[in-house]
Amino acid sequence: MKKFLLATAFLLFSSVSQAQAVSTLAWDYTALPAEVALYTQIVKVDGAIITAAPTCVALGTTSTTCSVTIPTLAAGSHSLSIEATKGGISAQTIMTGVNPTNGPKSAANPRYIINITINVSGSDE
Repeated sequence: MKKFLLATAFLLFSSVSQAQAVSTLAWDYTALPAEVALYTQIVKVDGAIITAAPTCVALGTTSTTCSVTIPTLAAGSHSLSIEATKGGISAQTIMTGVNPTNGPKSAANPRYIINITINVSGSDE
Protein backbone atom coordinates (compact mmCIF):
# COMPACT_ATOMS: atom_id res chain seq x y z
CA MET A 1 0.00 0.00 0.00
CA LYS A 2 1.35 3.37 -0.95
CA LYS A 3 1.05 6.13 1.55
CA PHE A 4 1.77 9.73 0.79
CA LEU A 5 1.53 12.15 3.67
CA LEU A 6 1.79 15.84 3.11
CA ALA A 7 1.48 18.25 5.97
CA THR A 8 2.08 21.81 5.01
CA ALA A 9 2.18 25.04 6.85
CA PHE A 10 2.15 28.08 4.63
CA LEU A 11 4.29 30.80 6.04
CA LEU A 12 4.62 34.06 4.19
CA PHE A 13 7.47 36.15 5.49
CA SER A 14 8.06 39.72 4.39
CA SER A 15 10.92 41.85 5.53
CA VAL A 16 12.27 45.17 4.33
CA SER A 17 15.96 45.73 3.72
CA GLN A 18 17.59 48.92 2.59
CA ALA A 19 17.65 47.71 -1.02
CA GLN A 20 14.24 46.07 -1.45
CA ALA A 21 11.40 44.17 0.15
CA VAL A 22 11.87 40.39 0.22
CA SER A 23 9.13 37.78 0.46
CA THR A 24 9.61 34.12 1.22
CA LEU A 25 7.04 31.35 1.06
CA ALA A 26 7.80 28.49 3.47
CA TRP A 27 6.07 25.18 4.18
CA ASP A 28 6.68 22.01 6.19
CA TYR A 29 6.40 18.29 5.41
CA THR A 30 6.11 15.43 7.88
CA ALA A 31 8.88 13.62 6.04
CA LEU A 32 12.66 13.73 6.20
CA PRO A 33 14.66 15.69 3.58
CA ALA A 34 15.69 12.49 1.75
CA GLU A 35 12.00 11.68 1.20
CA VAL A 36 11.08 15.27 0.26
CA ALA A 37 13.91 15.25 -2.31
CA LEU A 38 11.88 12.62 -4.20
CA TYR A 39 8.92 15.02 -4.59
CA THR A 40 8.35 17.19 -7.61
CA GLN A 41 7.29 20.54 -6.18
CA ILE A 42 5.51 23.31 -8.05
CA VAL A 43 5.06 26.69 -6.35
CA LYS A 44 2.70 29.30 -7.82
CA VAL A 45 1.95 32.91 -6.93
CA ASP A 46 -1.19 34.28 -8.56
CA GLY A 47 -1.10 31.34 -10.99
CA ALA A 48 2.47 32.02 -12.15
CA ILE A 49 4.99 29.24 -11.55
CA ILE A 50 7.99 30.25 -9.43
CA THR A 51 11.01 28.92 -11.30
CA ALA A 52 13.45 29.04 -8.38
CA ALA A 53 13.88 25.63 -6.75
CA PRO A 54 12.74 25.41 -3.13
CA THR A 55 15.41 24.94 -0.46
CA CYS A 56 14.52 22.15 1.99
CA VAL A 57 16.21 21.33 5.31
CA ALA A 58 15.49 19.08 8.28
CA LEU A 59 13.07 20.44 10.86
CA GLY A 60 13.69 18.35 13.95
CA THR A 61 13.99 14.58 13.58
CA THR A 62 10.83 13.79 11.62
CA SER A 63 10.04 16.79 9.42
CA THR A 64 11.37 19.04 6.68
CA THR A 65 10.87 22.73 6.07
CA CYS A 66 11.09 24.18 2.56
CA SER A 67 11.16 27.77 1.36
CA VAL A 68 11.46 29.76 -1.83
CA THR A 69 11.82 33.47 -2.57
CA ILE A 70 8.76 34.92 -4.27
CA PRO A 71 8.00 38.31 -5.80
CA THR A 72 7.00 40.91 -3.24
CA LEU A 73 3.21 41.02 -3.10
CA ALA A 74 1.57 44.33 -3.91
CA ALA A 75 -1.55 45.46 -2.06
CA GLY A 76 -4.61 43.45 -3.04
CA SER A 77 -5.73 39.83 -2.97
CA HIS A 78 -3.32 37.07 -4.02
CA SER A 79 -3.24 33.28 -4.25
CA LEU A 80 -0.35 31.01 -3.27
CA SER A 81 -0.13 27.29 -4.02
CA ILE A 82 2.25 24.39 -3.55
CA GLU A 83 1.86 21.08 -5.35
CA ALA A 84 3.93 18.04 -4.38
CA THR A 85 3.96 14.92 -6.57
CA LYS A 86 5.54 11.55 -5.85
CA GLY A 87 4.90 8.26 -7.61
CA GLY A 88 2.02 9.68 -9.63
CA ILE A 89 0.17 10.92 -6.52
CA SER A 90 -0.23 14.68 -6.13
CA ALA A 91 -1.29 16.87 -3.25
CA GLN A 92 -1.90 20.58 -3.62
CA THR A 93 -2.37 23.26 -1.00
CA ILE A 94 -3.87 26.59 -2.05
CA MET A 95 -4.18 29.75 0.01
CA THR A 96 -6.37 32.49 -1.50
CA GLY A 97 -7.23 35.99 -0.38
CA VAL A 98 -3.71 36.79 0.82
CA ASN A 99 -3.50 40.55 1.16
CA PRO A 100 -0.20 41.93 2.45
CA THR A 101 -1.89 45.13 3.64
CA ASN A 102 -4.30 43.15 5.88
CA GLY A 103 -1.81 40.64 7.24
CA PRO A 104 0.18 40.63 10.46
CA LYS A 105 2.05 43.88 10.96
CA SER A 106 4.57 42.80 13.59
CA ALA A 107 8.20 42.36 12.57
CA ALA A 108 8.36 39.56 15.14
CA ASN A 109 5.43 37.70 13.56
CA PRO A 110 5.27 38.66 9.84
CA ARG A 111 3.41 35.61 8.55
CA TYR A 112 0.22 33.87 7.65
CA ILE A 113 0.00 30.32 8.96
CA ILE A 114 -2.34 27.62 7.66
CA ASN A 115 -1.82 23.99 8.68
CA ILE A 116 -3.14 21.31 6.33
CA THR A 117 -2.64 17.55 6.43
CA ILE A 118 -3.51 15.36 3.45
CA ASN A 119 -3.35 11.55 3.66
CA VAL A 120 -3.60 9.56 0.43
CA SER A 121 -3.51 5.78 0.49
CA GLY A 122 -3.64 3.43 -2.47
CA SER A 123 -2.96 -0.15 -3.44
CA ASP A 124 0.12 -1.36 -5.29
CA GLU A 125 -2.07 -3.82 -7.20
